[in-house]
Amino acid sequence: MKYYGTVLGYEKGVEYINSGEQAKVMQKIINIATMVGVIVIGALIGSYVKVNIGTELKVNETVVSIQQLLDGIMPKLLPLLLTVTLYKVNTKMPRKYLIFLIFGLLIVGTILATLGVLA
Repeated sequence: MKYYGTVLGYEKGVEYINSGEQAKVMQKIINIATMVGVIVIGALIGSYVKVNIGTELKVNETVVSIQQLLDGIMPKLLPLLLTVTLYKVNTKMPRKYLIFLIFGLLIVGTILATLGVLA
């Protein structure tokens, strides 16, 4: 079976995959793989990118944590926004300036953490 499948695949090549029903099956497989990839990337962003706002607002006598407020709207919203923003900036700028983007992010993050804006 393995031998005949290999021979058939070699002889027919891409023509077999692109013909009729196989093209529909391959398109479904590609769509499913894309969805799984997006889900995995989203889980990795939530697990590995850490952005926490350390500032709190005082309203009358009540102290409101901005981080808890944002997590109430959508958990892990800030890591997602940071990742999407950096992706967009990375696609717009030339590759030779990527190191400046990384060091700029490092410097801005350090300054904001020192000032207490980020926790």
